[in-house]
Amino acid sequence: EQPALQRFITRNLALKLLSLFLAVTIWGFIAPQRRGESTEFKFQSPLVLRNIPPNMEITSELLQSVSVLVRTPRNLSKTLNPNLFQVGIDLRNQLPGTFDYSLTEKNVTYDNEASPGGLEVLQISPARFSLVLEEVLERTVPIKLRLMGRVSEGLIIESAEVVPAEVTVAGPASVVENLDSITTEPLDIQDLDTNVDMLASLEIPHHQVRILDSEDTLYMAQIKVGFTPMQVLLLDVPVILENAEFAYQTSTQTVNALIVGPQSAVANLNNGNVFAVIDRGREGGYAEAIAIQAELAAGKPSTLSHAEAAALALTGLTALVALEDAAALQAGETVLIHGGAGGVGSFAVQYAKHVGARVLATASARNHDYLRSLGAEDVIDYTRQDFTAAVSECDVVFDTIGGEVHARSFAVLKPGGRLIHIAPGPAGFTAPRDDVTVIRPHVGRDRAHLERILELVADGAVRPPEIRRMPLAEAAAAQELSKTGHVRGKIVFEVR
Repeated sequence: EQPALQRFITRNLALKLLSLFLAVTIWGFIAPQRRGESTEFKFQSPLVLRNIPPNMEITSELLQSVSVLVRTPRNLSKTLNPNLFQVGIDLRNQLPGTFDYSLTEKNVTYDNEASPGGLEVLQISPARFSLVLEEVLERTVPIKLRLMGRVSEGLIIESAEVVPAEVTVAGPASVVENLDSITTEPLDIQDLDTNVDMLASLEIPHHQVRILDSEDTLYMAQIKVGFTPMQVLLLDVPVILENAEFAYQTSTQTVNALIVGPQSAVANLNNGNVFAVIDRGREGGYAEAIAIQAELAAGKPSTLSHAEAAALALTGLTALVALEDAAALQAGETVLIHGGAGGVGSFAVQYAKHVGARVLATASARNHDYLRSLGAEDVIDYTRQDFTAAVSECDVVFDTIGGEVHARSFAVLKPGGRLIHIAPGPAGFTAPRDDVTVIRPHVGRDRAHLERILELVADGAVRPPEIRRMPLAEAAAAQELSKTGHVRGKIVFEVR
């Protein structure tokens, strides 16, 4: 029995030793793995767009952050701060357009550096997103005033404007290209009864549009109020047309005019104290009634008939703009007036005499006495004598004829002289001298010049030109007569 027992013990001991060996081996393999065991964690990371070109702007909705799932060794995870992770896209040298981006491990940085070794990005959510990049456009647009409420009863807003009137803005091209103006925030004018200046704030029409003006720029709304407008129908108002050699009238001597304006401006107007000119661009026909702006009318004195006032209006205005405004004619200067017997010329002769100038004029022989009675010192008969041989050393030439007369007038001017003309020279003509001033004045329309005419009439400095009356039925004949250039004074139509 003893040998059998010994054999049993020997076999079990070997088994135990084998078991111990296997246990030690397995432990030696597992223990190091447990010491380097990895862990997974998820965090929110901001999405950062880097190196956006300075002339570009992102116009699409942006992801503020993305979800990131990472795996890292356990011992490394204890030293990581999730707040230092970023997911970024580099837009350097990117052109305008719409782009789709895929986010990968390469987009993940830690503390602005590459991801730490041993860190594995398992998932980024969302993993894709779109981005729209647009060119930034600058543009200057007008500012429009927004008003809220109504001024006091009986008053109107005569004018409302913003100073400065324009603002420079910048923003995405798709927005700024369609931006025609910037409006102010509403300004309360309820029961306003006087002129007022108010600070105005601008209303930005889009969240991506910005104002480029200085932060110190103040936008001031200037609001002026006046009385409620009224209408006055004036009968028998004399009217002159631009570029016509005659005046026309309805109701025997005048046209009828419906004047609309503030009560303070038109309340005292009546058919006995108004004469007017038609605004530029509205001439060209005959009418029995016409609406004009109130500022184109002035009070007619009782000493002038309607026909006389009509004949004076545009002729006097043209002569004043030419000699008083453009030429600045002075006492002691010599002025040559071409076409002295016409409506404009006859007024110019009288005005030049009034300011103390030496007055010369060209006209046919039959008009010489007429021009001398108006103040001309010498009159040249252009049909028999070349004015360039009769006249020299003029300070001013006023040319109402044009064509070759214009070209030859340079010969009679002294150095530093002024050639004022209301008719063009020959086609393609170039001034032969550079030591004289050539001016073709802009003959506008305004009440101030009409009142200046009346002032000269009241002082006895000028009188109305001769008037030839013709019935409207002879309009064609009147125009042909005017074209001859031999009409003394003005032609006036009698409509009824």
